[in-house]
Amino acid sequence: MVSEVDPETLAERIAIELEKCSHRGVTCIHDIVITREEVQAYQLLARAGRCPVRVHMLMRVIESNFNKHSLRGSGSHARPRLGVAADWRYQDGIDGGFTGKNAAFSEPIAGDDDHHEGLIRIKQDELDETVEIYHTLGMRICTHAIGDIAMDMILEAYEKALSKRPRQDHRHRWNIWATG
Repeated sequence: MVSEVDPETLAERIAIELEKCSHRGVTCIHDIVITREEVQAYQLLARAGRCPVRVHMLMRVIESNFNKHSLRGSGSHARPRLGVAADWRYQDGIDGGFTGKNAAFSEPIAGDDDHHEGLIRIKQDELDETVEIYHTLGMRICTHAIGDIAMDMILEAYEKALSKRPRQDHRHRWNIWATG
């Protein structure tokens, strides 16, 4: 997944959207980034003082072009710092979604007469390893899940990381989807 847009062009596009957010009274957004060009674009905007809203960078490590070990160091590609304008977090998705009936549930979903088993895209050991890496770095972790199986996987990974390296204010979380 390599961006076809250079960081400067991408920064201008992002700046337009951030201004729209600011004019509508939005003070904070989450942006899931999957390319280095996106990271560089936000760095350009932050250095130029052009982030009118707080940006929580959710770096999608698994299933992107980021190496999960790339944030271990302290250089510009390692653990990027944008000052007060951004907050860096690890984020990833575990399972499928409701729309394709591929969310991973332990019980059949009402109305799913075909009893789809669901889709788990990340294995438990890979999730555990990645969560441990970012937890050890002191980062806040945000993981996306749809379905109780995926949520159990996330809780297990968080529990393993916290038992190895307890941290009082880790504030790890997950995004879940609900229907109704």
